[in-house]
Amino acid sequence: ALARAAFAAFGLLIKPYFLVLPVLLTLGRMVQTRRLGPIIAPTNLVLLGAGIGYLVASYLLYPEYFTFILPVARDVYGAYRLSAEAILAGAQIWVLIPALLVIGFLGIRNLPTKGLYAALAVAGAGASYILQFNGFGYHAQPIFAFLLVGYAWLCTTTSARRTLVAACGGYLVTAAATFHLAPYRVQADRVFAPYLTADGRPRTFLAVSAT
Repeated sequence: ALARAAFAAFGLLIKPYFLVLPVLLTLGRMVQTRRLGPIIAPTNLVLLGAGIGYLVASYLLYPEYFTFILPVARDVYGAYRLSAEAILAGAQIWVLIPALLVIGFLGIRNLPTKGLYAALAVAGAGASYILQFNGFGYHAQPIFAFLLVGYAWLCTTTSARRTLVAACGGYLVTAAATFHLAPYRVQADRVFAPYLTADGRPRTFLAVSAT
């Protein structure tokens, strides 16, 4: 578990939006055990230590990252960020319908522990998708991944026919949606179109580098 936490820390530190995942899983564990102990679980301490070490090492080895790179990145990404309403309007919420059916068939109180954690992982991935405020398709890939893992687990463990049908159907729908939606096709061209084209003017391309 500690080795997995240390490995996961690399991804979480590169994309801190995904810290929502361990936070939600820890909260779920706290609700399940009715104790505060999960906050200081060894895995969480590994993530905390890795985060502190990453920040200290980054500041000592490359302080310009905080004084120059981060402000520039914030301004650049902020120029084409979308509102939460726009992101939700473009999200494929319908892929969650099978998951809601599974939860409805089982009942939230009868949801197995692993199923609860899978649901929390999907919720955390969805929250990280919204918090990035870009609406890029590949930002939603963790949602599809956790859905597929959860469905696969249910398909191999449940004996209830309705739950099995919903889980297997959800797996097929999610897998098909992953390929159909082309998650790595970004919509930046639509965002920048008004600035790059106009009636009677040639198309232009602008490349900016900080190096």
